[in-house]
Amino acid sequence: MSTVVIFVAFPSLHPPLVTLTLPDHGSAGPIHHPPVLRVHPYRAIRPIRGKVSEVACPPYDTLDRSEAAAIAAQSGDSFVHVIRPDMHLPADQSGDNPAIHAQAKHALEAMLARGVLLQEPEPVLFVYRQSVGGRRQTGLVCCVDVDAYRRGDIRKHEHTRPEKELERAEHIFVTGAHTEPVFLAVRSEELRSLLARSMNNRPLYHFVAKDGVTHSLWVVEEHLAYTELFANIPRLYIADGHHRSAAADVVARRLAETDLTQNGDSPARRFPAVIFPATDLFIAPYHRVIWPHEGASASSILARLMAGAALAPWDGGDPGFRHACCVRTKGAWHRIMLPPRPAGLRNPAEEMDVYKLQAKILGPILGIEDPRRDPRIGFVGGKGAEYLAQLVDSGRALAAFCMHPCSFDELAEVADAGLVMPPKSTWFEPKLRSGLFLHRFA
Repeated sequence: MSTVVIFVAFPSLHPPLVTLTLPDHGSAGPIHHPPVLRVHPYRAIRPIRGKVSEVACPPYDTLDRSEAAAIAAQSGDSFVHVIRPDMHLPADQSGDNPAIHAQAKHALEAMLARGVLLQEPEPVLFVYRQSVGGRRQTGLVCCVDVDAYRRGDIRKHEHTRPEKELERAEHIFVTGAHTEPVFLAVRSEELRSLLARSMNNRPLYHFVAKDGVTHSLWVVEEHLAYTELFANIPRLYIADGHHRSAAADVVARRLAETDLTQNGDSPARRFPAVIFPATDLFIAPYHRVIWPHEGASASSILARLMAGAALAPWDGGDPGFRHACCVRTKGAWHRIMLPPRPAGLRNPAEEMDVYKLQAKILGPILGIEDPRRDPRIGFVGGKGAEYLAQLVDSGRALAAFCMHPCSFDELAEVADAGLVMPPKSTWFEPKLRSGLFLHRFA
């Protein structure tokens, strides 16, 4: 077995340099690992019943600083004080500032001391249901193993950014807790049946958040059925939370460097997750927006598109099916047919509509070669064609590309091939509410 050595710096930790040895899964040698996926009950930290709607808040990566501050101003008991502690410090403080994570730890300890949060006396599993607009998604709240993530039994489909990975790892390390769960998906109808049976009793929580999503939580009375089910499931898929998963791995490796008692059953080598049946999940499209920039106008963008792509007038913004997208320019919609699958294609990521849009239009026609870093392009997830039309018609954007949503099968095909999807390919909705169940390992 070959190894890859990665050096990871924790600015506020000692020693500051951590050497991580990662297994090279492409090597020819045998890989030995436990034969089953494991789901673990854990002593969750959660809000007291009377405070749950006040504590629960949107996840950290959906809030900017001003939005977090607005929520915090409404309640000193909101969990936003833990997940966005930067709002309490000067705006020029960067994410690797030790004071930010110390503030998060202080906020968490204060909520426990006030009795706003409590810790379960015994390990538990929960059933978590979200309902909005006539749709429901129901999942199992548990801990999963870092080892399963390392060996690829928890599959990823996105690249992670090292700086964001380390910022999340520092947050976890300093607070001694995984403060937000990872959103996982599984292909299993049997899980849906088990979850339904666990919801026969009165829920522990049942409340409507300000965004209109209803959240309900039940305590699972019988753990064994879930343990047996997942022992026969080959893999899970990360829907949302790639950086949280990677950060949990970084922290587990860091602790293993200094504490020889760490093993596969140590709490720090597990992280919290909600596992949903894939058939429950709703994936919204992730659209592309062209922002105003020097040397470009709405007219010039439209002229370049008409010269380089086959545009057909279209009544609405929804393309209606895969392998097509719609573009809004100067008060009108046009539809663009994207090229079919090439014969002998071996990379399923290249079959995705967002890949084709980038490869055939955004790059060669509009000159946007690196959508991750080019300031001329933006991404809008979870919104409809009407919102895109308003952006363009108001002059805030020069053009907007309305995409058809990616399917879970597309995601799984890419992940199973060990590949990654183009940036900003999936928008899962609703998002997991933060503050409902934490995993403390220190």
